[in-house]
Amino acid sequence: MDHGQMVIIDAYSSGGFDTYIDMRALNRGIEDYDDDGGEGLNSRIIRSLAETGTYTIVVRGFSGRATGDYEVSLTAGTAP
Repeated sequence: MDHGQMVIIDAYSSGGFDTYIDMRALNRGIEDYDDDGGEGLNSRIIRSLAETGTYTIVVRGFSGRATGDYEVSLTAGTAP
């Protein structure tokens, strides 16, 4: 992923599972996070990347003990 590149990260659940996502940079920890920024209980992050490198997307239930099925999508635009 490249510095300045726009990304949209979505976590969807169809069964009422309340998703929570965070985006982590390799050496900088959590860069961004979201609980219900998508539709309903779904999560969404929209942002430009702070640096070129590898990022990790972590998905979990909002309640630390919640479990359920979900899907994740990543849409990446071009860097300027």
